[in-house]
Amino acid sequence: MTRAFLIVVLTLAVLAGCGSEPTSVEELKKAGIDAFVQGDYATARTYLQRALHKAPSDRDLLYFTGSAFKRDYQYDSALVYLNRAAVLHKGDRDVAKQRLDVAMALEQWEIAQSCIRTLIDTGDPPEKHYLLQSELWRNRDWPINQYVYLQRHLDSHPNDSLNYLEFANVAVAVDSLAVAQRYLDTAIARFGDVPIYRAAKAVLYGAAGEFGRAERILRDLLKKDTASVDIKLNLANMLAEQRNLGKQWEALALYESVKPIVSARYPIDSLITLTRTRIDSLSN
Repeated sequence: MTRAFLIVVLTLAVLAGCGSEPTSVEELKKAGIDAFVQGDYATARTYLQRALHKAPSDRDLLYFTGSAFKRDYQYDSALVYLNRAAVLHKGDRDVAKQRLDVAMALEQWEIAQSCIRTLIDTGDPPEKHYLLQSELWRNRDWPINQYVYLQRHLDSHPNDSLNYLEFANVAVAVDSLAVAQRYLDTAIARFGDVPIYRAAKAVLYGAAGEFGRAERILRDLLKKDTASVDIKLNLANMLAEQRNLGKQWEALALYESVKPIVSARYPIDSLITLTRTRIDSLSN
């Protein structure tokens, strides 16, 4: 009887031990990572944060806790743990990748740039990140740096047809019309005489004071796309710059036709007023 009783007691003790809550750092870490893998991020955070009280510098605990917050879109909390991981475990690629995503979501541009440096230092080719770096410098209002990285991006990714226009706009502001024209000519030669490139060329001609040349391009484009508000607006701008009464009247008519559509994003009323003043001046 005694022996049988002892066997039962021992069996119950073993079963109780199997179902006990994790307490050590390694047990808590394993439970947290298992929950993370299963997609139960709240439970993962519970175990991982308990483990962090015992081992606050542990790389895996910091990484998975930050990632668990990130998966639930709690970006502020995620960044706290990922920042700590980045400081304590410098040069960690996986931490940098997670931290970059969170920094972008929170518009923490400097932190995002730091993550990119880590990724490049640990093996990424620099050209992989030129476009994002250009975007980050733009967001930080550094147009010269934006220009440098966008130029590097286009030189290393010449088939990226989408960013030639942005580069031309930035080039006009920080470099020269000649550079902007050269890159647009490259885009036209590579991708064809696309209307949006031709419109951009017209705007650049206007910026250089060649209003008649710009006008001819825009008139041709308007014949092919008579409903384009942007073409009408740009054509009106080119006409309004020329001291010709007929062109001033045409510019006024174009401004008034697009006013209901662009008034929320463009100072159309002031342009209409200025054009009326020019018409009065030329009529006298």
